[in-house]
Amino acid sequence: MARKTPINKWYAKYATEHMIIDEDSNGLFYQLLSEADENVLHTVRVDESSAVPVVTSCDCEGHEHGHTCKHMIIATAFIRRIYKSTIAKLEAKEQAAREEALAQAKRDQEKLAAAIQQTPVVVTPVAAAPVITDLSKKGYLYSNQGFSILKR
Repeated sequence: MARKTPINKWYAKYATEHMIIDEDSNGLFYQLLSEADENVLHTVRVDESSAVPVVTSCDCEGHEHGHTCKHMIIATAFIRRIYKSTIAKLEAKEQAAREEALAQAKRDQEKLAAAIQQTPVVVTPVAAAPVITDLSKKGYLYSNQGFSILKR
């Protein structure tokens, strides 16, 4: 769930400047000072399995209720700032891959169009059904019997 209230920019700056970055048996974590209580540190867990670390959880009360807490947002902003060039390189690489895939699809489409143009078209005449102009032989629409005034 998204945050409904903005984050105090002075608190965000202070928390970022005093952030503790460490690692334990569970992996990388950041500790940020609480905005309400100076003596409380909130632990934000970070997943480092990808090229750019991703914030996964926080031990604060806001996150425990299913919200995206301010500590996670501040940590994510910090990571984006630190990994700015890595993120730009990854985005450029993804864009280049998309463009290459589009170019390959266009080349494949052109090859297919050329192959279709080179394939000879064989026209086989179809024998036309005989046209019956005598209405007495047409009969009912759903049978082959001819028309008759007499009831059968």
